Amino acid sequence: MKLKLIKGVVLAGIFLGAMPAAADNYAARHIALTEAFTREMSRVGGGDQSWTVPTEMAVKMTCAIGELERRRGVPVVEEYLRWSAWAVEEAGKLQGVEGFGTLISQIHIRSGIDFDDDLGPITDVCGIGL
Repeated sequence: MKLKLIKGVVLAGIFLGAMPAAADNYAARHIALTEAFTREMSRVGGGDQSWTVPTEMAVKMTCAIGELERRRGVPVVEEYLRWSAWAVEEAGKLQGVEGFGTLISQIHIRSGIDFDDDLGPITDVCGIGL
C-alpha cells in the first residue's frame, strides 16, 4: 500500500508538471503538487499521509499563484510548477527529513523567484507565499 501511494504521488507530480499549462489550472496544479510534496514529508517524518490542503489555505494558494503570474508572467509560473513537480519526484527518493528544505529552496532558485522581489510581496498580498 505504501509503495503504491508513493508511486501514485510521484506519477501525479510528473504528470501535473508535464501538462500544458493553462491559466485555469495553475492553482489546481499548485495545490496538487503541494499536497504531494507534503505527503512525501509525512512519509519520512511519520505524519498523516492523507493530508489535503484546507480550503482557507487553497484560497490563499490560488491568490499566490495568480499574483506570481501577474507579477512575473506565465513563463515563471510554468517554471515554478515544473520545478515543483521535480521536487515531488526528488522527495520520493529521500529517506530523511533533512533534504526537504533544500528542495523547497531549489524550486524558487531554479524558477528565478526572488525572496525580496517576489515572495515577500506575494505573501503581503495573499497571506501566504509559494
